[in-house]
Amino acid sequence: MTADATRAFRPSGRARAWLYGLLWNCGHLLHRAGNACGTIAAGLLRRDDLQEASRQQWRGYAASDDEVDAGLTGFEQRLFSRWLRPADRVLLIGSGAGRDLVGLCRLGYDVTGLEPIPELVERSRHNLERHGLTAPVIPGFVETAPLDCYDVVIWSCFCYSLVHPARTRVETLVRLGRCLSPEGRMVLSYITFRSQSRLSTTLARFSGRVASTDWTPEPGDAFTPVHLRPGLLRFEHSFRPEEIARECAKAGLRIVAEEICDERTRYIVTERSNQSGRGPTLPRPFAQS
Repeated sequence: MTADATRAFRPSGRARAWLYGLLWNCGHLLHRAGNACGTIAAGLLRRDDLQEASRQQWRGYAASDDEVDAGLTGFEQRLFSRWLRPADRVLLIGSGAGRDLVGLCRLGYDVTGLEPIPELVERSRHNLERHGLTAPVIPGFVETAPLDCYDVVIWSCFCYSLVHPARTRVETLVRLGRCLSPEGRMVLSYITFRSQSRLSTTLARFSGRVASTDWTPEPGDAFTPVHLRPGLLRFEHSFRPEEIARECAKAGLRIVAEEICDERTRYIVTERSNQSGRGPTLPRPFAQS
């Protein structure tokens, strides 16, 4: 990278350049101060507040008829065609309004949806009926909902990043692992980690202690404003590759493949660690991008 590529931009004219730089830097400081205030505010929330904020945020995600009718993306079709067999029983965690549920049913899989937001449970059932498809949709959270035995468990995009804290994520993976058939596998998407100031976690923890909240922010927890709804914060946890691998290992799962979906989202395919040494568990190898 050249020196010109890293040099701060300034307009021509000494006075204008000085004033422009001053206002730009002030805006940058105010933006950082605003982020700090948002983080402190997030620390005041209780666990049920976070769940309610998540419900309000995701209630309208991919919920229009056009989005549901579009079904699976090209990436999802390619991924699932490699890791799902025609006769597989599939659990889809975070089935939402039914976009990927409809898409998987169209491909002929025996799919069960799991969705914690009641409105979306009813919406997904309606969309299945509208497309002439049938599939059970279980209301509830993956941590506690009644589960059966499945050949494949799929975490819908972003869902794993909404489970908190790390201990609960590992316990949930253990629970799901027990629901897998002998050669079952899990397809899990996660949000990759971006640089984060340690101060943000410290501020959220401090405000949480002051307010005596029932959860503790962890490194990687991020809070951003949802601009369409005043006061609504989006919570998500982002992962470093070694963190996601560590959580899977603690749950007795082995990562057998990984692929990059986009700039922030990656998918991994896991199987139970005690399956290693049995030879290939899937009919086709996974091609890395």
